[in-house]
Amino acid sequence: SSTGDTVEVQSGVYHENVNVTKSLSLLGKDTGKGKPVINASGEGSAMTLHSDKITIEGFNATGSGGLESDAGIRVFSNNSILRFNNVTQNNNDGISLVQACNNSLEKNNVSYNLGQGIIINQSCNNTVDYNRVFVNAAGISLWSSSNNSVTANKINANRIGLALIDSSNNNLLEGNKAQYNQNC
Repeated sequence: SSTGDTVEVQSGVYHENVNVTKSLSLLGKDTGKGKPVINASGEGSAMTLHSDKITIEGFNATGSGGLESDAGIRVFSNNSILRFNNVTQNNNDGISLVQACNNSLEKNNVSYNLGQGIIINQSCNNTVDYNRVFVNAAGISLWSSSNNSVTANKINANRIGLALIDSSNNNLLEGNKAQYNQNC
C-alpha cells in the first residue's frame, strides 16, 4: 500500500503484530463472521502506529504480550483516529498513547485488559470520547499529559476508574460516567 491508501481487512483471525509505518486508513470489514481479529499471540502489541494521520476502524485487537511496552493498540503517532474497535484481553494495556498528540479515540470498547484500559502518557491535545472502558486494572489514566479532552466515556468495574498522575494539567474531564470502580 501507499501513503494515503485505504486498506480493507475482511473478517478472520490474523495472528500477527501489525506495524503501521505510513499514513493510511485500515478499515475492518465484517463479512458476516465478525470484525477482523488481530491477535498478537502473547508477543508485542497487536497493532502499533508509527506514522502520523492513521485511521484504525472496526478491529478486534487482542493477545498482546505482558511487557510494559505492549498493548492492544499502541500509538506513537499524531493526528490519528481510532474508532469502533474492540480492544480486549491483552496482557498489559488496551490502548496506549505515548508522546502522541492530536489523536481521536472514539466509540471503542476497551475491556478485560490486565493493565490500563486507555493510557495517555506524555501526550497532549487528544480527544477520548464515547468509549466503553470496563474490567481493566485501571480505566483511563493520564500520565504527564496535558490539554486532553476526556468526555462522555463509560468507565465501569475497573480497579481504578479515572486517574490523573504526575503533572497532568489542563485536561478537560466532562460527562464521564464512572460506576462500580474500586477507586475513582
